[in-house]
Amino acid sequence: MKTKPSWRFFFSWLLACTVLDILLEAILHGHFAWADLPGAIGGAILGAALTWFFALFFWYKAQDRF
Repeated sequence: MKTKPSWRFFFSWLLACTVLDILLEAILHGHFAWADLPGAIGGAILGAALTWFFALFFWYKAQDRF
């Protein structure tokens, strides 16, 4: 990884995880209630944060090699 993960990377994963969580909710339960949105956003924040931390970890590992 050549560049340090940015906030743009985090927010793009946040959006992707939110949409994926909403789609899975609709597919698996047959409907989506707006009351489920805070849970979808909470799960998306966790997923985006973990993805960003893994990217940051691999960026630091790549910097140690040089």
